[in-house]
Amino acid sequence: MTFYSQIGFGGQTYTVTGPRENVRIPFTVRSARLARGETWEVCTDNSYRGRCNLVNEDQGNVAWIVGSVRPAAGTLPTPQPGSSELTLYSQIGFRGQSYTVTGPRTSIRIPFTARSARMTGGGTWEICTSTDYRGRCNTVSEDQGNVAWVVGSARPAGGATPLPPANQSSLRGMASA
Repeated sequence: MTFYSQIGFGGQTYTVTGPRENVRIPFTVRSARLARGETWEVCTDNSYRGRCNLVNEDQGNVAWIVGSVRPAAGTLPTPQPGSSELTLYSQIGFRGQSYTVTGPRTSIRIPFTARSARMTGGGTWEICTSTDYRGRCNTVSEDQGNVAWVVGSARPAGGATPLPPANQSSLRGMASA
């Protein structure tokens, strides 16, 4: 992952290729670029503490102070064209921070409660409150614009019976098991 001192991937650079528990970047990060298919956890404090965010795509306009950074566990390869994706958002209405799942994930660590979700490429997703597809699991096949989900794992469900849209019934109130 490469951090830049200017918006739009310019200026000074600082590159990391593996976990760094104590990063001393000599500038405020204004943009960041990562290899396709990678996901990195970026934290404000040393030892992966403070506010941590998962980053799975280039960021062209940010203002980050970085204290530690590491590849996220279970980073998946770039999805194939036409494959199904589940994108979770930190705010209602598909806004805020996002985290995209491109295939089965036995363990998902996102620094927010999912407040909306968008499915692309068709298909149905099974979303569970705990790792390894445990806890309370539900299937979803339509975009959900107003939910409150704790997500521990997710996978394409292929043919599972979907829940009705969020305004009729939702995963709202899911809690970690």
